[in-house]
Amino acid sequence: MKPILTVPHPILLRPAKPVPRGMKCHQLIAEMFETMYANNGMGLAAPQIGEPLRIIVGHSKRDGWKWTLINPTIKRTRGRMKSREEGCLSVAGSIAETIKVKRWSHISVRGFDENWEQVTVSGTHWQAACLQHEFDHIEGLTIARFAIDE
Repeated sequence: MKPILTVPHPILLRPAKPVPRGMKCHQLIAEMFETMYANNGMGLAAPQIGEPLRIIVGHSKRDGWKWTLINPTIKRTRGRMKSREEGCLSVAGSIAETIKVKRWSHISVRGFDENWEQVTVSGTHWQAACLQHEFDHIEGLTIARFAIDE
């Protein structure tokens, strides 16, 4: 398990670097899942554990939705943007007191899995929010920047 960085750590505030094609990422991805589970998260980005690389992971034990994306790109968004309450392991206090953020209701993200096979992960509602949240991290953005008042 790795420690989770919190804002304003500089790694969290800069876009992550692309992962070189074919780079062995199995150990890092395993550490990401281990850290995410130990902190009761449902998603994690490599920058959150000090690795400025474009890798995101997620898992919901509730329905088995599990994914790994290396060098992800957003391929499609649909629906309306809706206000959602989110917490973030890297934003102090946001787990206890969630922050409202606008998110697309449907998204498809393409990237590579841990074996460098191309995959597309799609999600609606909370799954879409999770994908967007983790994608923001590899862009150097956190929910604190997107907070809205309603």
